Amino acid sequence: HDAHIWQIPQAFSRPYRFWHRLLRPALARRAQVLITVSAHAARTLAYPLRVAPDRFAIVPNGADHVA
Repeated sequence: HDAHIWQIPQAFSRPYRFWHRLLRPALARRAQVLITVSAHAARTLAYPLRVAPDRFAIVPNGADHVA
């Protein structure tokens, strides 16, 4: 879902896309660590964020059993 502004831009308003396309790469370059759920997501986000895919830590989705 983090890549949706690049994958399905028509789902977002023009001002939202504009600010997030400027903001997200700037924040990504300053971050100590970037976290995503899979290697595929890291590769998908790396190009538009202008960072190397190996900057991402992979933390898969998970859930605990809830009684």
